[in-house]
Amino acid sequence: MIDAGLIQGNASVGSGNITNQSGGTITGNAAFVDQVTLTSGTLTNAGTIGGDFTSVGTATVNNQAGGSIAGGVDIATNVLVRGPGTVTNAGSIGGFGVLLGDGGSVTNSGTITGTTTNPVNPAGNTAGIVVSLSSGNVTNLAGGAITGGTDGIQYSSGQASGNVVNAGSITGLTGNGVNFSAGGSLTNRAGGAITGAVNGVLLAGNIAVANPVINAGTITGTTGDGVFINANTATVTNLAGGTITGVIGIETNAVISTVINAGTITGTGGTAISFDFNNTSNLILRTGSVINGNVVSAVPFDDSLFLQGTGSANNNFTGWESLQVQASGLWALNGVSSFAGTTVNSGTLVVGDATHPGASLTSSVQVDGGATLGGQGTVNGNIVVANGGTIAPGVASPFSTLNVTANPFLTPNIQFNTGSFFNVNANAAGQTDKLAIGGIATLTGGTVQVQTAATNFAAQTSYTILTAGSLGNTTFAGATASSIFLSPTLSYPSQQQVVLTLNALPFASAAQTPNQVAVANALNAGSQNALTAALFGQTSIAGARQAFNALSGEVYGSVQNT
Repeated sequence: MIDAGLIQGNASVGSGNITNQSGGTITGNAAFVDQVTLTSGTLTNAGTIGGDFTSVGTATVNNQAGGSIAGGVDIATNVLVRGPGTVTNAGSIGGFGVLLGDGGSVTNSGTITGTTTNPVNPAGNTAGIVVSLSSGNVTNLAGGAITGGTDGIQYSSGQASGNVVNAGSITGLTGNGVNFSAGGSLTNRAGGAITGAVNGVLLAGNIAVANPVINAGTITGTTGDGVFINANTATVTNLAGGTITGVIGIETNAVISTVINAGTITGTGGTAISFDFNNTSNLILRTGSVINGNVVSAVPFDDSLFLQGTGSANNNFTGWESLQVQASGLWALNGVSSFAGTTVNSGTLVVGDATHPGASLTSSVQVDGGATLGGQGTVNGNIVVANGGTIAPGVASPFSTLNVTANPFLTPNIQFNTGSFFNVNANAAGQTDKLAIGGIATLTGGTVQVQTAATNFAAQTSYTILTAGSLGNTTFAGATASSIFLSPTLSYPSQQQVVLTLNALPFASAAQTPNQVAVANALNAGSQNALTAALFGQTSIAGARQAFNALSGEVYGSVQNT
């Protein structure tokens, strides 16, 4: 049937095709107002259909740009005759939106709006797209809009599942943006927006897909969760640029859950991420991650946090089993956090950066070789620094004090193993980094490394770099300084204190030739100035000698003028 004019009433065929061309109008009345009925075949519409389109079996619908189907599209909801449907929409579909009774696919670049109850759903359910059985896939292209009075997209039975790919907008005006009742997967691309009056995305059922939710756009749950998962296994990946927002940003009640974040997750009710189930789950934070709200493991000491790349987290982490720092650079924890155990595998973990001195980490901490622990906050727990590992309080903010204090459960000890390092910044004014230990500090095997800037130093400057309840009659293996003109020594006035003294060396100690010796002695004989400050910044003998050579013609004039 081909129409380019006006058909009053219903248009139906037993099988075949219906084409309603641009300018064509099909209107109808009777019990199913303005209904076009098709058992199998293809509906092509570029005009106006005032009612709905239904097919008891397999059908293909191509609603072209400018085409309008006011009543909705219903394919294969007859219990006796089933078959998948294929719907491609570049125009507008209203009424009860799109109903796939036996799976199939919907590709949308136009508008699909559910405002009336569809034939197989309870009264009041006005989802934009409903998949009632089998597997149905929905692709909403850029510019496409899917809106439901309840859910935007709904998989309505325990037998319905599928994949949703969105680059446009999906909205559930009183329900969820996307509602999976028996599992499925969602990819929300950059520019895509999914909004639900309750949850942005609801996933339930036996989900075995590795990544059921991948987000690079925005997902919003207004009165519920951004993403809520109640399933066996589930992974949510929020990519760089992605935003997930809800009263709880992401809430998972899955047996095994993994949340990976490089975007922004916000909990408007104070909790950004909540793991609710009594089993092991993982949270992986990567470069670009922003968490607004607390991160909660509802079952104490059951879940793990992984820090990868670089970043900072200003929220609280409570009740976690382990923290694994696998950083390529610096990660800062700036809130109040508790873990059964922490391992800094690589990179740097900072407890409290320059603007968060109140940060705390309640956990035992292992600092592996090549890794660093620092900050100006507080660690409540034992710290073990392995061969090649480093404690550096001022790694993020020079002249910081890292505190290790008592709590009711752990004795706050620190142990520097052979080959470990304690790095401190020190300046000519007497400022330095410091460790303040509430319990026993075991120093044997550790080396103090002093970092100084290019500035003038007095003949001798002393600093307290470590205090403890007891040193256990241990001492550091030794000390080094970045400047070749500063000689560091360590002293132990008591069993509660380690003092670093920097002794200035004569510049001639690095000179080789008579001319270099003359320059060095002339600099030492005169008043300290910019030239002497630059020499204190030298880190190698070769560099100092090069400086002497460069200064040989200049130094006498500088000294004469001082």
